[in-house]
Amino acid sequence: MDDPDVPDVPEVPDVHEPADPPEPLRRWVHVVGALIGMTLVAGLVLLVPRVSPQTPATDPSAPPSAAGTPSLPTVPLPDPTAVPTPVPLPVPLPTAPAPTAPSITLPSLPPCAIPLGATALRVLSFNIHGGRTKTAYDVNLDRIVAEIEAWDADVVLLQEVHRFRRFSGFDDQPALLSQRLGMQVVFGRNFTRPPEGPGRPVRESGTAILSRLPILSSANQPLPRYAGQEQRGLLHVTVRVGDRDVRIYDTHFQHTSGNIRVVQARAVREIVSAAGGAFLVGGDLNATPDSRPLAVLAAISADPWSTIGPDPGLTVPARAPRRRIDYVLHGGAAWVPRQAQTLLSAISDHRAVLLDYELPAADPCGLGEQ
Repeated sequence: MDDPDVPDVPEVPDVHEPADPPEPLRRWVHVVGALIGMTLVAGLVLLVPRVSPQTPATDPSAPPSAAGTPSLPTVPLPDPTAVPTPVPLPVPLPTAPAPTAPSITLPSLPPCAIPLGATALRVLSFNIHGGRTKTAYDVNLDRIVAEIEAWDADVVLLQEVHRFRRFSGFDDQPALLSQRLGMQVVFGRNFTRPPEGPGRPVRESGTAILSRLPILSSANQPLPRYAGQEQRGLLHVTVRVGDRDVRIYDTHFQHTSGNIRVVQARAVREIVSAAGGAFLVGGDLNATPDSRPLAVLAAISADPWSTIGPDPGLTVPARAPRRRIDYVLHGGAAWVPRQAQTLLSAISDHRAVLLDYELPAADPCGLGEQ
């Protein structure tokens, strides 16, 4: 029985026990849970086709696995009797080459043959005075032939050579010398005179070159002169010396004028320089070594007498020479003079000049040429 003196106190719920949600709220919770579950199932359905190609194939004859448990692939056991297959070693990956300097392509050079060595050449310059003796107009060309033959030169430069002159019996001196000596000859006609008798040919005078070596080409070029002077010329031949083509020049400068000799020397310098290559220049220059014509020629050639001459090289007059006016000069190659001498003639009013040279073989690459 209730105590009437105590008032009724309302019942307070326990704060540690959650109160039940209202009925509408419980319905929404169920709906949301159902939606979440459906979403998870749909995700699994979409995910399985994407993953299945990557999973190992299973044996279709294997018994089905328990529901919800994926089946594992069957791994075959190794055969103990099988020969093991060698495992190839790993191939190293190619490495990038170290950086190098940029390559330079040089043009190919022509092959250079070994030079053949040096070739000896003996050269003689001789003013034969037309074969006349020193004191008279008597001619002794036979003695001239004997002297040239005794001196044994390969190339002979002759001055004061005549054709069809009365004093020499109207003979053809170049042809006669060539025949008697067995050498090729080239005659450079510089001036002519009227014939010395009825029916006789025109007289001719000039220079001549005799050669044991085959003459490949030849030419005679007139030199400058003043009015009233004899015409002079520059005769040249080309011969083969070893493996080189060598040009050999023969000339006879004017004897009455120093000025015209300078002009003639300049003309020779221009002609020889324009041709180029190995050359010799010889003859009766009517000028001494310290003269202006020799200074002009020194610009293109060398005089070997200063290095190998055994004496001053005086050539006129023949018996007791006092001047040197006959020369053989060289240029255009590395000529090597070996010996030089003057030779007394029993006929001519000049002494002859004899030079022995060695000419080195041509440099196939053009190195060392002088």
